[in-house]
Amino acid sequence: MLDDISSMITNAEERIALLAAMGYDLTEQIKSYKERLKKCCKMLYENGQIELYQQCCNKLDLIEKFSEGEMMEKVSVIVPIYNAGEYLRPCFREYR
Repeated sequence: MLDDISSMITNAEERIALLAAMGYDLTEQIKSYKERLKKCCKMLYENGQIELYQQCCNKLDLIEKFSEGEMMEKVSVIVPIYNAGEYLRPCFREYR
């Protein structure tokens, strides 16, 4: 189940990045992604997967912070950078 959740989130992120690169409107994709993250956060919390739960919550926080107006386009860049690793995640903590 853990791999299913991770791959589901990764697939959604890749789809958003691809659509952003192609210049499509991301409004509906971002809404869908946020809902998917909320569901995944709930499932991860209920199953005791705290590390992945925290990562999902952090992504959700970033999206909610940057999903207004022009900033929505940056979500397709922010989430993959967050996924890049531990050394970049502290850069986003100041925005929370």
